[in-house]
Amino acid sequence: IVAGPLRSSEDGAVVGMLKVEAMPFLDFNTTTIETFRMLCDWIGTALDRAQKHERLARDRLGTDVPEVLSASLLEHQRRFIAELGRRVGFESTIVRIFSDRAHLVPAEERQALADAIGLGVGRALRSTDLAFEHGRHGRNYAVILPGTPPEKAEQVVERLRKEVAAALPPELAGIDLRFAATACEAEKG
Repeated sequence: IVAGPLRSSEDGAVVGMLKVEAMPFLDFNTTTIETFRMLCDWIGTALDRAQKHERLARDRLGTDVPEVLSASLLEHQRRFIAELGRRVGFESTIVRIFSDRAHLVPAEERQALADAIGLGVGRALRSTDLAFEHGRHGRNYAVILPGTPPEKAEQVVERLRKEVAAALPPELAGIDLRFAATACEAEKG
């Protein structure tokens, strides 16, 4: 019966469509049409802002934890450090910090987990090491240890494990964080 574009009021971009497929005949009047138009404008602007916010969140460099960089930088930095190491002649290690039960951490405690990892990272890592969120939900993390071969990374991993465990609040003490170190390698070819 009625269809309209969902436009952003900021730049006029069409971000979707809203349609009404059925309504009682007596409800189809100028007031309904004007209300429909206003809803299209409102929903279009809200949807456009939500999409922009999602893009900004995905492309951001930092996180809420100063010691931890955004997940969007992880793969770029991993490739860069691995390729630089291949050219110059040093090995690097990537340490993944995760828990099989991290998805069970309530949203309000997720920030406490991130803060504890950030605090542990700040205390345990060297100035050349880089920490990142790994994924978009603040549950998994990765640390790149440039110039550290996997067989020598265990000292850093053990120090990181102790510092993060000491920083965890009591309600998260049983989360069973795991630390897995692997070589940070350049792409083949």
